Amino acid sequence: MLARQSAGSANVLPAAHSIGAAATASATISQTHVLTWDAFDLGGGANTPVTPALAAPWLSWLMIGSANSGEYHAVGIQTMYYTQPNRQGPGGPEYSSDESTFAHTCAGNGTADRIKTTNYGLYLMDPGSAELGDLWQQEALTVRNSWGGQFDAIYEDLTDTIYYTNGTPCDFTQSAWSNESNSLSTYITSQGFQLIYNGLAALAPGYSMSPTIAMNASTTGGMFEGCYTTNGDPWLLHNNTWITTEDTEIQMADAGKLFFCRGLDTNSAESSAAARLYQYASFLLTYRRHTSVYSTSFATADLFNELPETELVPTDPVQAYPSTVSALLQTSGVYGRQFSACYIAGVLVGPCAVAINESTNASLPFPWPGVYPHTIALSGADIPAGGTISALGPAPPSQVPSLSGVIAIQ
Repeated sequence: MLARQSAGSANVLPAAHSIGAAATASATISQTHVLTWDAFDLGGGANTPVTPALAAPWLSWLMIGSANSGEYHAVGIQTMYYTQPNRQGPGGPEYSSDESTFAHTCAGNGTADRIKTTNYGLYLMDPGSAELGDLWQQEALTVRNSWGGQFDAIYEDLTDTIYYTNGTPCDFTQSAWSNESNSLSTYITSQGFQLIYNGLAALAPGYSMSPTIAMNASTTGGMFEGCYTTNGDPWLLHNNTWITTEDTEIQMADAGKLFFCRGLDTNSAESSAAARLYQYASFLLTYRRHTSVYSTSFATADLFNELPETELVPTDPVQAYPSTVSALLQTSGVYGRQFSACYIAGVLVGPCAVAINESTNASLPFPWPGVYPHTIALSGADIPAGGTISALGPAPPSQVPSLSGVIAIQ
């Protein structure tokens, strides 16, 4: 059973120390978790970690193969289908003998001047090709009309960048490539699908925001893989990369687009409470309830990645929503944000705050000493396997260690 603090037992400080309107907030809300995302069954088989009935209370979005899409769609989970029209190899659904679908250098030697990726050996495709658009559209229609897939959205991997390739397309400019990529989107959206792109983590030189964010012009939202946690040492994003991730989350929210925050730390969920708090606190720092979507890769025994921290839903931020994360830098040197009313599984637990020390240098003072008597405490792994969240953890530390996050409860 989840360890939850009821509204009636919330520890509220005297009015002189109170940060906001928790006393007048609703005791419950209908949203029992932040928006979430997971992936099952991508090979088209039956690798579904939990049943639709078990997944439905915790999962908002699911990427899944066509065979099992209907049963998850039927319980209210929004489903998406994986595609990769921008990188193709023999046997791929967008691979054909039509040379116009491939990107080429300016050498003018046809097939010999195709551009290959340097990681998987696939060919870079030309988003300006109408023939490529037709092939991509046919893939989506086949999945829906012939295979019986029930999907709300198509997921487009490796969108709108030419990174990790062995050449540059002839007469390439990023703006023209983005315009062509947005035109390619219409082959999918014209068929009634939403489109979710992947590529927000492909940062430009100097840790600048990914050019892929231009895809907001034609899509429902985008994914940032390696969002606050990565799949290798160092596991936690920090310094400039962390800052750019936060600013990307803000810009996606400002545009009214879904931001899929996909953490890639694959260590055991049960033994990674500190990393989980770092990722979730970083996510909450700039999140908006109706556009920010949370996902992790922490390992669980049942392969289900919905963790109990997602049941904490902060509302009513005290500070105005920032235009950049720098506005949330506190005088103590940590980044922080306070919320007047916070809920666990839809039940009010009081005001809360997040504080993140993303630096690698030293511990920094917690910015609100004496205001918050408790912190969020996590135990176990995913929710169906008995993972828990409690609002009665110990008091916040006086010093926030480097590369750590604190979620405090009043």
